Amino acid sequence: NLVHVTAGNYTRGGESMNIASGLGAATTLSAADADAIGRGIRGIKYSSPGVSLRAWTVSPSQRFYTKIQGAGAPFAKMYAWTFARGRFFSEEEVASRARVAVLGSATRDRLFAAEENPVGREIRIRDQPFTVVGVTNSSDQDQIEQVFVPYTTLQELLGIGYLHTITVAAEQAGDASRLAQEITLLLR
Repeated sequence: NLVHVTAGNYTRGGESMNIASGLGAATTLSAADADAIGRGIRGIKYSSPGVSLRAWTVSPSQRFYTKIQGAGAPFAKMYAWTFARGRFFSEEEVASRARVAVLGSATRDRLFAAEENPVGREIRIRDQPFTVVGVTNSSDQDQIEQVFVPYTTLQELLGIGYLHTITVAAEQAGDASRLAQEITLLLR
């Protein structure tokens, strides 16, 4: 039921090997696009702007090179996450560019001792402090090794105003294809 919208300059010629060149090279996807999708297309349950980065995440005693995913507050609801500890960040924290982070379980294990509760503790991303507010129970292999922060905070950290992705959750599981077509038309 998820549709991933990405901006990118795709170079033709790699199709015979299923290679899409130039993915993410465009800087045209914006928060206004995410708002337009949410307002203008029926059948959307949740949508979340996204920005990502690969970087060192540092705790007081460890460091781990992983994906930092900037997301909107509905992101956790899209995946029906529960939390081993804490919570996901709020709309207010996204709007205020709060320096808060949610850890995937494997990232938590790499950064903190087994008996340690990371909620309320500080980690650093690109030498900037973030307060851990939650640890997900997600079992998705990609998500357990990520750090999630408000997309606005990551935009500020990277000095960008654009998005890398917009993730959209359909109200009905069979609607993903229709939503993808309507989103394509709307954005073009």
